[in-house]
Amino acid sequence: MKTWVPAVVVVAGVAAAIWRTWEGEVVPAMLASANEELLADLRGAVEERAAAVRGGKEVAAEGDPGGVMEVEPAVGDQDRFVLQMTRRKGVDGEVVQDGFLAGRSAVARGNRFVDAWGQPLRHELVEGRYRATSAGADGKFSTGDDQTSDGARSRFEEPVKAGKKKSAEKEKVVEKAAVPGAGSGS
Repeated sequence: MKTWVPAVVVVAGVAAAIWRTWEGEVVPAMLASANEELLADLRGAVEERAAAVRGGKEVAAEGDPGGVMEVEPAVGDQDRFVLQMTRRKGVDGEVVQDGFLAGRSAVARGNRFVDAWGQPLRHELVEGRYRATSAGADGKFSTGDDQTSDGARSRFEEPVKAGKKKSAEKEKVVEKAAVPGAGSGS
């Protein structure tokens, strides 16, 4: 047997597994989940920025070090919006690394925020609230796979909700056990 035959078999097996994973919607589902997290992180950063500006705890660092940032993000000017989200000064006057996006999954590439598929996000203010929209896997807006920051769930939200629900269920069980005659069939 030739020595290269087992290598070809292994490579073909790996390629088939990757193909099955892609066709089985595993990778697209992972990208959609990552995209939802990205949108939630971006929404969270915008809300955090607005709260900081309202509270007077932050001052501009986005090209006007002495100025004060507006509460609403500059969604119509992508370059300025990216600067608003990535550069700020803390109360001590020092520029904070990555600004309001520090520790979040949303990142700016080429002065644009992009989704998990590398496509530009759409930013708008709707009824005074910021909304980011991803065109989804097909790259086309206004189709069924679009995702918005309005409904996006942060990676931190679901475990907290599930933990609270389990904790509440445990409390009910404990309360029921503490009541004399409860659960004894009398």
